[in-house]
Amino acid sequence: MSPVPAPTLPSYQRAAIPRTPWPVSSTLELGALPTAVPCARLHAKQLAWEWGLTSMTETIELLVSELTTNAVHAMAGRDGAIAHESGSKSGMPTRGYPLL
Repeated sequence: MSPVPAPTLPSYQRAAIPRTPWPVSSTLELGALPTAVPCARLHAKQLAWEWGLTSMTETIELLVSELTTNAVHAMAGRDGAIAHESGSKSGMPTRGYPLL
């Protein structure tokens, strides 16, 4: 699966975007779910584009992907499974998907 290139704006539109002074920040809350890593990667890719860091997009995506994967593994239960979204009757997520 080849990576999707980050979107770029034409130069005449880039000049119109006001630059926000650094430091800028963003947050994204994720659970120990199979979809956490792709969500974090897409969020990071969009922020890199918004912040004008398109030359670093691949590196940022890789770093975020590795850190999120480590966090999901750390938050997984001792049985080595991560929660999935179906949930139990109590409303709490049930265990499923083994970590590979």
